Amino acid sequence: MKDIPMPRGLLKTMTYSLMHLTVAMAVAYALTGNWAVAFSIGLIEPLVQTIAYTVHERLWEKWIPGGDKPVESVHACSHTLIRIREDAPNRARPDDAGQPLPSPA
Repeated sequence: MKDIPMPRGLLKTMTYSLMHLTVAMAVAYALTGNWAVAFSIGLIEPLVQTIAYTVHERLWEKWIPGGDKPVESVHACSHTLIRIREDAPNRARPDDAGQPLPSPA
């Protein structure tokens, strides 16, 4: 039977997942001193992180224009966010008093 080589990207994903699990468990153990709790957190945290990443990606694609264009710098990104805010004043997040936030100067 001929061995089928594993794609490099899959191997990288698997080793990163193992590293992530190990780090999450080590941090949880350092904080709790309990291996059962550390193991549980180590298994649950990557699942929650995957869901959070998926939500972040969808929101990013929906609200940040120019999806396939590279961001030149953090400064350029801040200008993009300011432009989004200026283009959609009614969609600005309200402050605690229910009033739209002021546009940046």
